[in-house]
Amino acid sequence: MRQLALFGPDSKYDVASPARSSFSHENVCQEDARLALEQKYEDILFVDNRFNRKIVSYQANKGEIVHGWIKYREGFSANLVEILMNEFQIQSGETVLDPFSGSSTVLLVAKTKGLNAVGIELLPVCHLGRTTLELGQRK
Repeated sequence: MRQLALFGPDSKYDVASPARSSFSHENVCQEDARLALEQKYEDILFVDNRFNRKIVSYQANKGEIVHGWIKYREGFSANLVEILMNEFQIQSGETVLDPFSGSSTVLLVAKTKGLNAVGIELLPVCHLGRTTLELGQRK
């Protein structure tokens, strides 16, 4: 199994301290608890400016024909999936496992890249994506 080498001194990305002077999520947790976690993991945390709120959420899929047809707020963008698949250097014929496949974004992106993909999802509404993917494979 490959691991993505984004962290540490050999990283090809600019690394900046993630610590902030104030917490922006309406006191979901105590400030000192968040700062303690950031300090504990500061050697592996970094700010990657390639990712913004739109890319790491469903928002970027809204204009996409294939990925925008079902609104799944808990999902993430096809663009994010492509970036990460490229970072992991996943090659055609390899298999991707998505244990929380949701709206099937990972499965659909994998299919377009010639990858095998296996998805697991418990929510019935999300089975629509899997069924659609299966129908597309029959053609």
